[in-house]
Amino acid sequence: MKLKLGIVALVATPLLIAGVLSLNLAMGKAEAAQPAKTTAGSVVAKVGERAITLEEVDKKALAANFKIYSDLYSARFGALDELIGDILMEQESKAKGITKDELVKKEITAKIQPVTDADVKTWFDQNQQKMQGRTLEQVAGQIKPFLQRQRDEEARDAYVGSLKKAASVKLMLEPPRQDVKVAASDPAKGPASAPITIVEYSDFQ
Repeated sequence: MKLKLGIVALVATPLLIAGVLSLNLAMGKAEAAQPAKTTAGSVVAKVGERAITLEEVDKKALAANFKIYSDLYSARFGALDELIGDILMEQESKAKGITKDELVKKEITAKIQPVTDADVKTWFDQNQQKMQGRTLEQVAGQIKPFLQRQRDEEARDAYVGSLKKAASVKLMLEPPRQDVKVAASDPAKGPASAPITIVEYSDFQ
């Protein structure tokens, strides 16, 4: 069996090499075909000599579905806030000469009060509409970890907030903005040159 396997290996080797070379060439072509990263001013299409930029596309898409951009901003902001918190805690742990895990245990975990059965019952009583007829015994196992995660997040946010106050943190992430056209005949209060316009939509029935 060893001899047969050796013969097969010798015969297959040139084929394997050819296959690897072909794969590498194919990958090289695929990499070369990949477009460069687009920016707001990047041209994404041309109609004759008329160029269409990504900024134009985004502006039209934003007008059609603002919620998509709002959700994307919320996701980015949440991720950015977590990254900032991680960096601040890493810097603080180095300044104190301890590991990040030790810092978390000392400044966050040790200060979190455990959720008691009384806490679970209080939350249950205050949220009867969400229970859909279920009893405390049926949902206590879900409420307790939920409240504990909530306390964990609140403790982390409080500590990171204290680090932010002592550090130099600047946010440059711009939220999506949508132009709202207000007709001259629409009821309004205040000067037309006001820097902020608040539009209220009401349904009169």
